[in-house]
Amino acid sequence: MSVSTSRRPSALEFRMLGPVELHAGDRPCQLGSPKERALLASLLISPNAVVTHEQLTEDLWGSRPPASSAANVRTYVSRLRRRLPADQRHRLTSRPMGYVLAVGAQELDVARYDRLATDGRKALDRGDAVEAAKLLGCADKLWRGRPAEGSDTGWRLARFAAALQERHLCTVEDLLQARLAIEPPGVLLPALRARVDEHPFRERGWRLLILALHGTGDRRAVVTTYAQARRTLVRELGVEPGADLRELYGALLAAEVPSRRPVGRT
Repeated sequence: MSVSTSRRPSALEFRMLGPVELHAGDRPCQLGSPKERALLASLLISPNAVVTHEQLTEDLWGSRPPASSAANVRTYVSRLRRRLPADQRHRLTSRPMGYVLAVGAQELDVARYDRLATDGRKALDRGDAVEAAKLLGCADKLWRGRPAEGSDTGWRLARFAAALQERHLCTVEDLLQARLAIEPPGVLLPALRARVDEHPFRERGWRLLILALHGTGDRRAVVTTYAQARRTLVRELGVEPGADLRELYGALLAAEVPSRRPVGRT
């Protein structure tokens, strides 16, 4: 069954897949200093849950907060609340232990991204490459750059951003795999070559590129590309290619698999 990629209009939209942004309807709300953006990002890591005073302090200043940190947090919270439309300011509430930001299911780009990416992967696993490409493409379009870019961030947000970036790498590889199943393989070669240039240690990218080259009938390019992948891994990481890449290469040389064989995740 096809899954809709549209979403209902929302009073607020919170964006973290790139610079931290807050939108009210179609209107962007101006955010203040990097600390204020970091405060919003910290609250959005745990939407609808209490983020403690201690956690906010650590997120904003690390292990060396200023003596005025408690007062500063209150100031940043007050400023952020005023950024919200008057009828939405109830969303940001104080609790004895900290603060809660109420966020709807469709209002946070990270949540929408994860749903689209998950549904896209499920479609890919069941062999529906067309639906997978649609869903994964919609997920990829939500990505605007380094997560929480422009915030003065602490270790918790840095770890959250790193996990998001890893998920995005997998999503793009899923999307390329889906497209490889429904598009001429030669069309994808520039994107796949750019992928291995940017991420030379991700073997799944090499597998996708080799599979596309096989689909074009360029056996010589398959051989030279595998040699390049092996040389890169051995020289830079000191390891041989993994079993999946070795087995795919051997099978392609022996013409034992169709040119559009599914490629597993790294």
